[in-house]
Amino acid sequence: MPQGFDLTEIYDRYGPMLFRLCFIQLKSKEDAEDAVQSVFMKLLSEQKSFESDDHLRFWLVRVAINTCKNALKSAFRRKTVGPEALTDLSVTDELHIQTLLDLLALPPKHRQVLYLYYYVGYSAAEIGRLLGVKESAVFMRLSRARKQLKLALEEDAS
Repeated sequence: MPQGFDLTEIYDRYGPMLFRLCFIQLKSKEDAEDAVQSVFMKLLSEQKSFESDDHLRFWLVRVAINTCKNALKSAFRRKTVGPEALTDLSVTDELHIQTLLDLLALPPKHRQVLYLYYYVGYSAAEIGRLLGVKESAVFMRLSRARKQLKLALEEDAS
């Protein structure tokens, strides 16, 4: 870590984005909070130095993704979260809730690329490096995810 490292500033800047990423993966507010806490604990324990803010953000996202993958594999994670858990997100509009439910119903690899592409703003090449897949695979996942989401939204509208 560079001198003058301010964990509060880093948490304020990246915490909400990491929480959303973890929530999309884990479908649980509590599990997402735990995952974000683990990411920041790892940041503190590793004492890494980063070349830029982009390098730090990339590292945080990669660690968050790996933390979520490990949580999903864990034997302790055998519970399901119903739609009532979405009330914690302060999303009151029914359309937004239904869209979020449709998004959460997508396969994890599709949810992940949609979030990283549209919400975090990573390019397909950056997502490919994060996930360890080719850029063409990212575009394919994006395409399939959009098609699945479109079908789900059309079904909801009818």
